[in-house]
Amino acid sequence: MKSTLSTYEILQILSVSLLVCNFPIQGEGRAMLRKAVSLCLDRGLKVITPLHDAIYIESTDSTRERDQELWNECMLVAGGGVRGAVHEQQIDWKNLKSDWSDEKGFEEFTRFGKYFLKKFQ
Repeated sequence: MKSTLSTYEILQILSVSLLVCNFPIQGEGRAMLRKAVSLCLDRGLKVITPLHDAIYIESTDSTRERDQELWNECMLVAGGGVRGAVHEQQIDWKNLKSDWSDEKGFEEFTRFGKYFLKKFQ
């Protein structure tokens, strides 16, 4: 007797298959980010937090260029150390006082500020 899978069952099988295929990619991404954070800290960068595929660092106008070079080096070493490939780097600088896109964003930042190690002015 031959059984037929429902559309729902087929979608479940495909979903699990995609998750299994994606697992190594997510694991490599996690390893690269962990290595990059470690390198940033070793080189004296002030890491605020890693988030998804980004590392947020604190910098001043006077150390910005140096910090950017160090950050880029850390990301390249971490990417090459895990996968043996160079990944595209993107730096997006934000000024804490003037680059908020809306008032709500600044309110949320202020509300969660009590959890930061350093108070922002």
